[in-house]
Amino acid sequence: MSKKTYNFFFIGTFFLTTLYLQAAPENGYVTNTLENTVSVINTLDSLDVKTLSVAESPTLLAITPDGKWVYVVSETDDNLSVIDALSNEIFGDPIDVGGKPVAIVITPDGTKVYVANSSSGSVSVINVGEDHEAAVIDVGGVPVSIAVTPDGSKAYVVNNRSNSVSVIDVVTDVVSPPIIVGRRPREIAITPDGSKAYVSNSVSNSVSVIDVVTDVVSPTISVGTEPFAIAITPDGRKAYVANLGSDTVSVINVGEDHQARVIDVGVYPLWIAITPDGSKAYVVNSGSNTVSVIDVGSDRVLETIVVGNSPQIVAITPNGKEAYITNFFSNTLSVIDTSSFAVREISVGSGPAYIAFPPGLNSEFSFGGIRKKNDFLVVSEYYNSLAWKDSQSEGDMGYYLKRNGVGIATLDRGTTSYEDHNRTSLEVDTYILYVIDSSGNLTQPLTTTVRG
Repeated sequence: MSKKTYNFFFIGTFFLTTLYLQAAPENGYVTNTLENTVSVINTLDSLDVKTLSVAESPTLLAITPDGKWVYVVSETDDNLSVIDALSNEIFGDPIDVGGKPVAIVITPDGTKVYVANSSSGSVSVINVGEDHEAAVIDVGGVPVSIAVTPDGSKAYVVNNRSNSVSVIDVVTDVVSPPIIVGRRPREIAITPDGSKAYVSNSVSNSVSVIDVVTDVVSPTISVGTEPFAIAITPDGRKAYVANLGSDTVSVINVGEDHQARVIDVGVYPLWIAITPDGSKAYVVNSGSNTVSVIDVGSDRVLETIVVGNSPQIVAITPNGKEAYITNFFSNTLSVIDTSSFAVREISVGSGPAYIAFPPGLNSEFSFGGIRKKNDFLVVSEYYNSLAWKDSQSEGDMGYYLKRNGVGIATLDRGTTSYEDHNRTSLEVDTYILYVIDSSGNLTQPLTTTVRG
């Protein structure tokens, strides 16, 4: 079984060309591998509200940025089941992909799904809204992980047996010559600004750092034994690497690209997730049935929390208030309050392996956009109207806005809207809104896409 892979309200006049509906924001989705189902979890009352039958051995899932579609990976049946998140019903027939799919990612604009097929050495491309493969891209031997840059321009595919990373142009779906990394690479994470990709090399005991502009490795960082999962803080300053073989977490200083600290955690640390405010890292210790909570400021373990049997994945709600852990042999979720560290349990199906939430679940501030038109006497102008709820954290200073990977505005606290003028009727614009915290760091990134 793969351990991985691997996210409106508007005021205005004139006509509206796009409006997105979202799934119930309190729902989470859990793959139950041993009974071929997905549990829909209501996080407000801790209930398994619905169970959906899917294809055999569901392991992973991914949710579109608009929260409308959930794609569920079946390693055994070599296909994807699709859930309509608005109704929480299965939509259509499963979509066939390549052999033994083990990783999935959706582009930030929500238009494409990329699936890494480990036994066929390929990546399947599905256009969101269609019921078939749009393309099959040959990559290296045994692709096991995939990530897309924040601006949606490139997809990076980790090829475990080829000791390489393939780079796919998302617009053309053309693959570049592979980038050679360390031995038996496993996972990949890209910095929030899209400048670097970090690849864990499980046999070399190292992390390869890829310059996303040049697609050249520089440098390679020595870490612990059998590095696996990687998580990067929202401000992009630190990368945390789980070392399965040494029961440690390596802390990499992203600016200088060196191992700054090694933290002892539990047995067989399998997964890491960082809270949206960047204050804590949650490490799943699958061999000791615990979760280590690391203070990001001091890089020290704050708490070690007992959870269920064989924990696999941790996912944190976008508001940062709770961490959800899948316990494979307990058939439960452990839910940790990130303020008090109190734990409660939710019963789900047999063999829960993965959990994910729609973007913006219980978020302290939501973010969306829509294209509008000004009709002047001679010409017409298209512009994008963006809106969000103001942050509720007292220390936050304001917001930083990017369009298609380029910064366009710094806004004061209390600002809840922005108009981006001189757009065209057909172009697709992807925006990332960051909160500027009390230290001036960019945190809590939220993404929305506006189309004509």
